[in-house]
Amino acid sequence: MKPKLLATFACLASLLPVVAQAEHFQQPHIAVYGTATTEVVPDLMRWRLYLRTNGKTASQAADAHDQNVSAVLAFLRQQKIAEKKIQTSQLQLAKDWQYIGGQRIKKGYYAATVLSFESPLLENYPSLWKGLSQLPSVSIERVMFDVANRIQILENTRIQALLVAKKKAERLASALETRIGQPLLIEEESSRRDEVHTPIAFSAQRKSSEAENQSLSPGTLSIQARIKAVFPLLHD
Repeated sequence: MKPKLLATFACLASLLPVVAQAEHFQQPHIAVYGTATTEVVPDLMRWRLYLRTNGKTASQAADAHDQNVSAVLAFLRQQKIAEKKIQTSQLQLAKDWQYIGGQRIKKGYYAATVLSFESPLLENYPSLWKGLSQLPSVSIERVMFDVANRIQILENTRIQALLVAKKKAERLASALETRIGQPLLIEEESSRRDEVHTPIAFSAQRKSSEAENQSLSPGTLSIQARIKAVFPLLHD
């Protein structure tokens, strides 16, 4: 095929999405956005730990690291963390280099592991935090709060956002003394990340004795959905 003909086909192909969209919305229409937010109290903790063990030789670092990882796993079992909710990843065994006086000097070796786990027992947060801090070679990289039924909550929030968009379109159409028909397009828009709030209501749900000894404040999660909808304008 000649280069000129190839260029013509490429040009036509690039115009197809634009033409299709223009044909799809040839009739008078209205495009609106609907946003809905659901606030929920977290019922799940997600922990990420980093374990690093140093040794003079590779075998010393590996053996000591295995013992440290085993100690963490044993502790998590004591805290009633389900085995299937614990994951080890990013295992490393490498030389331990340090820069001293502008020179790279090998101190020995190190072994490292990333260990992640989740737990629905938020009341165990203080004992987990204190217990892990006492184990050797453990760093707590982050603790995140979540909800177990996030997918269902997000689906319900999407429906709410769609209803908000529909009501908005109906009000705008009414101002033009017309009405809307069945949607031509429903599209989910990317929304901002979940926000975490700390309401008084969550603290009030605890017993006073628990609140005094509790260093945890998970607050609430705001799960948001944003929907774009296009409706045709109908005239009676």
